This record gives sequence, C-alpha cells and structure tokens, in this order.
Amino acid sequence: MTAESHFTRLIERAREGDPEAWKEVFAKYFPRWVARFHGELGDTLKRVWDTEDIVQSALAEAIAKIGNLRNEACFFAWVSAIVRRKLLEKQKLEGRLKLVRFDDLDGFAHPDGRPDRKLSSQEENRCLLDTILALFPVYPEHMGCVYLRYFAGKSPDDIALLYERSKRTVYRLLQSGLLLIRSRLSGKV
Repeated sequence: MTAESHFTRLIERAREGDPEAWKEVFAKYFPRWVARFHGELGDTLKRVWDTEDIVQSALAEAIAKIGNLRNEACFFAWVSAIVRRKLLEKQKLEGRLKLVRFDDLDGFAHPDGRPDRKLSSQEENRCLLDTILALFPVYPEHMGCVYLRYFAGKSPDDIALLYERSKRTVYRLLQSGLLLIRSRLSGKV
C-alpha cells in the first residue's frame, strides 16, 4: 500500500467515525499543529481558549468536509488554514498572527480591480483565508500550495518536496490557485 493510499484510507476511516483512525491522525499531526499555533494565542486568550481545542475543532471540520482531498501535504495545509482562521476569529488580531494581504501574493492584482478601495490588513487576511477555505475541498492541491507559500512561508522547492511533484507543477498550481482566488473574490471586496 502506498503512503498516499494509506493516508486516504486513514482519513476515510476517521470520517466514518473509526476511533483508531482518529487516534492515528491525532498522534501524527496534533502535536505539530499545537506547537505551531500555541504561541500565537497570546496570554489573554490562552486563559480563555486552549490551543488544543482550536486544533481539535479544525481537524474535525476538515475531516467532515474532506471531499476529494488525497494528498497528505494538502490535508496538513488545509487544517493549518482552518486553525489560522479560527485564531483570527478568536484574537481579533492582537498583531501576533502573520497577516497576508492581497499585495503579498505575487502578481495578485486587487481582486475587484479597484486599488482605491482599501481594506484593513485584518479584513484582507480574513477574506483570503475564507476564500482559500471555501475553495479547498474542490481544489485541494491549488489551495494547499497557496497556503503553504504565502501563509506558511514555504518555498516552491519545499512545496515540491512535500507534494512529491516537480517545481514546475508547483508553480502551475500556485498560478492557477491565485487565479481561482481572484475569480472568487471578484466583486466581493
């Protein structure tokens, strides 16, 4: 059984409610998400929200909406995007979470073609995350590449290794992912 088919079957079993599958998914990924996002809550929010609760909620949401997601790197990026969006909601951005704006995306023109219309960096970040999450179930590789590149700061070389694809394929996925996001955002901003 290949690693990808094992991953796919594991996620399908977890979605069907298999407790052993959930245990395996949690054992593999949970500590990495908690370690990555725990420091971004800030002391005030740590008293109210537990990082583990946010990660559990994001993982359950992702598995429930898994769709045609078959790549382990895409799955990790998707859950990370959900966690980041949940943190954004909880924090109302105390300036601790890295913000990604429209201008930060290479070659990404203002989505509605009106650069005079300015959104706050928090609104742009929220809008981008919401759009990525809405497109993730249908375009998991594209949105995974966009998330890993712009929100997680991974290089195209790193993403190619994670996806086990060529660098050229990663650039194609990034370019078409940005086009999908721009298309989705047209008229909404």
